[in-house]
Amino acid sequence: MKASTLAVSLALLGAAIPAHAVDLDNGTIACGTEPTYYPRGDFWSVIRGTGAPVPVPYQIHAGGLDSIPGDTENGAIDRAFQTWMAVRCNGDVPNLRLTRGADYPTRDTGDEFQDGALVLDTVKNVVFFVIDDAAWEVDEAIVAYTNNLASAAGPIVTSDMQINAVDFQWRAANAGGVSSGCAKPAQGAASTCYDVGNTILHEVGHFIGLNHVQCTDAVMYPTSTPTTELRQLSVHETTAICNLYAPREAAGDQPAFGEACDFDGGPNCQAGLTCVVGAEFPEAGGWGNCTYLCNTTDECPTAYICDGDAPNKFCRPGLHDTGSTVDPTTGGDSCIPCAQEADCANGLCVAGAEDDTGYCSETCSQNFPCAAGFSCLPAGDISVCWPDDPASCGLDDARAKLNEVCYNDDPDLNAGTNDGFYNECGTSLICVGFRGSSCLAEVGACVYYCNATDQSYSGERCPDPNQDCCYGVTDNGVCRKLPDENHQQGGCFTIRKVGETCVTAENAICEENAKCIYAGNNAGGALCYGLCSTTVACDPNESCFTVNDNCGDPLSFCCDTAVYNRTGECLPYGVTNKRELGVECSSGSECQSGTCYNFNGKSACSRRCNTVTGAGCPGNIDVNGDARSDGGFYCAQESGGEGWCWLKEGPARFLGDGEETEESGGCAAARTDGLLTVLPVLVLALAAARRRRVTAG
Repeated sequence: MKASTLAVSLALLGAAIPAHAVDLDNGTIACGTEPTYYPRGDFWSVIRGTGAPVPVPYQIHAGGLDSIPGDTENGAIDRAFQTWMAVRCNGDVPNLRLTRGADYPTRDTGDEFQDGALVLDTVKNVVFFVIDDAAWEVDEAIVAYTNNLASAAGPIVTSDMQINAVDFQWRAANAGGVSSGCAKPAQGAASTCYDVGNTILHEVGHFIGLNHVQCTDAVMYPTSTPTTELRQLSVHETTAICNLYAPREAAGDQPAFGEACDFDGGPNCQAGLTCVVGAEFPEAGGWGNCTYLCNTTDECPTAYICDGDAPNKFCRPGLHDTGSTVDPTTGGDSCIPCAQEADCANGLCVAGAEDDTGYCSETCSQNFPCAAGFSCLPAGDISVCWPDDPASCGLDDARAKLNEVCYNDDPDLNAGTNDGFYNECGTSLICVGFRGSSCLAEVGACVYYCNATDQSYSGERCPDPNQDCCYGVTDNGVCRKLPDENHQQGGCFTIRKVGETCVTAENAICEENAKCIYAGNNAGGALCYGLCSTTVACDPNESCFTVNDNCGDPLSFCCDTAVYNRTGECLPYGVTNKRELGVECSSGSECQSGTCYNFNGKSACSRRCNTVTGAGCPGNIDVNGDARSDGGFYCAQESGGEGWCWLKEGPARFLGDGEETEESGGCAAARTDGLLTVLPVLVLALAAARRRRVTAG
């Protein structure tokens, strides 16, 4: 084995990472070091009884499902609600009580409308299974949907939960955990049999004012598999309810923070609070909310933001110290382009009547209007908020895009704090973690989500047919291509061979006995190098070098003997340098995607993408290894045909063998990009087949 004087320093995804002591592992990333949750902006404003809150009643349709014997399914629904009510906040009870009311006799919401306006004295909160195709109001791929109507000031007026028994079968567990109904599928098997308790546990989060959150360990993660059977809340949900409905501190019967008040009568709010009433309630009606007036969000409690117009701005639920990096001033995802319900935080994707462009939306009525810039338009049996200027939508999506960094657990990243960094991934993506060596922080990047059940991309699990769905990795960093009980979900990767580039996150997994290393001497960026040891030999044209990385861990890999002896550079034998997306090309054989796409007289490596959401294309990354980001992609389309990824600034120049970048040249330090772990995920939605359409009226 040949000795080497190569110095090895480690980095990941192109950025140096300060070293600190951690154990090397294949642990999962959830949402960083802190709980993450997404208050939607509405909440139940508690009515104060004599010394106790008046419970918010929910009613369950008495009939349930004929396929499940007895009252088992309704019992499972009730236990899901009460799981949320069992949360304690440092020993105290959240300032919210949900209780099961009398069974409801029919399969409907019970709410009445007159001339498009909700009749307030008819409101009910009903949970029911939809068994009639014509009555299912949202996407056929959604297993359940919760519809809230709330005051502009925040308080929820009515919330109804519909469960899709048209497109899905159901099973339910009794109090002893024994299930009846459809049979639970084997791990990884395609199935439409879902668990009632698991699904309703998620939907109750919507019921109390939470949207989806891209935390794969959270109950509020937007998607799930048929085998998922969660019965407990994660730290994300328990933290959310304890902040959104913080335990009451003040004594007495006067309404406290977050409690209901009358504008013209009834008890006044406690000292320091103001009774805020939405414009939809011009007269007294008990729909006011005691809250703080404010000038900035910093003046509001955790999980509340400063909203409204000066000088009457007030605190209402929002993304304030909740772990989410989505800017609350952009309106969340209410105007984000979508192709399916799972693209949206609340599960409602609406398409225009004139074309197939879809946008995330929310329901409304004439007396519960949309935010400024949106109109309340009918979409079948419901009304939804539609942008007055659709061209303005999609411009403020702050979520990380394909191959962009979404996570860093380095405690020194934010001026010495221990918060690290977390950013939600965008549409159809999942945050996966990479750890280069034992002393490195774990860094996450967004790749395409896949699981053992869905085939979301025209019968494929991944958008590029050259990609594999990796259900995690083995201890040696090899793609786990077959699911098992503990690995049902994963990410899409192009498994790279020795000598091929591994610059971007989705290309960072090398074949068996290989590792992604940047030696500072290859213009194309990081390459897959063969690993060597006393039992694993290099190619006959290579020599085995052993060096210590900057963590002090030994690393042995194979270099082309002739190149090293001639130039001092360490390169794998037979470097292929397949080109990344967006790099200029003359034939598909040059591209790792297999497609060289011609557009507007130029050619670049490309692959299929979704013309509505842009899903399938990377974000603003370095595609050719020249240490510069290349401006990002859009989904190009010619004459109404298929969409193809195209750099906004045009094809990037290919840096061939021997062409140096600004930061390369000579026998520089080597960079190793290490073990990868795909996050375990939950799911409550599948790839969509249709969306609600907006009609004028």
